Amino acid sequence: MAMLEKSLAEADPDTTDLVVMTAKFTNGDTDGPASDELTDYEQQLMTAVVTRAELAGKVVRPLIVPTNNPLHAILCAASEIGAQEIVLGASNKYTAQDQVDLVSLYWLSLHGGEPRPVTIRIVSRNRDLAFDLGGGNRIPTIGERKAKSIAEMRAAGTGVRRVLFAHDGTPGASDLFQSVLTMLDPQVGLTVVSVSAEANESGKSGFLERVREQSARLGRAIEVVAAPVHRPVRHSPPRPISPRSLQSLVGSAATRAASLP
Repeated sequence: MAMLEKSLAEADPDTTDLVVMTAKFTNGDTDGPASDELTDYEQQLMTAVVTRAELAGKVVRPLIVPTNNPLHAILCAASEIGAQEIVLGASNKYTAQDQVDLVSLYWLSLHGGEPRPVTIRIVSRNRDLAFDLGGGNRIPTIGERKAKSIAEMRAAGTGVRRVLFAHDGTPGASDLFQSVLTMLDPQVGLTVVSVSAEANESGKSGFLERVREQSARLGRAIEVVAAPVHRPVRHSPPRPISPRSLQSLVGSAATRAASLP
């Protein structure tokens, strides 16, 4: 239900129709039309969908499609109704990348290799992955449409909320940092990380101290961190085996081989 809750929270009822579809799995080998009767689970599912929509003050259109390939059926239905966005739940069977690849393949196939613009979202409790096909066709959320300030835009999930600046200690990086420091809104979090291996290893990062001093002088809160130092693992070269040791190893191996059944 995570994808339904997110869709209900973001959809603007004045501009967006929300169709909630589930696939009624059927055996492709069965002759005759699929049964129109809903199972107890399907009835409970559709009731829960409508109830949550009513609690959110939104209207949804439930849709049940019989199929032996749920993902393909969802994409077919989305194509037929001209959906701009398709919101899918995260799979328990496939990785997110596998889902992306499969959806892309089906959508390309449905449109003869020239996909109609659509935005696909794969949603779970802790992830919201979006990708565009055919250029994308993202629907602005209700928060975006009704935002009256930059802060409200960010709260709606639009725009930049945090910037990571990689500083290598060179004069060019220092000049760029000053530009970033002055152009960013104070409400945007700024983290400066030292990527100078020499400075990080020695523990003497004079340029980071200058970054802190300049930010404090301007009243700009930032976070300064040093990237961890990764030292290469050194392996000792193999020692040569003496002829006597080699002969002993070969003899031991031959004895073990002879004792096998």
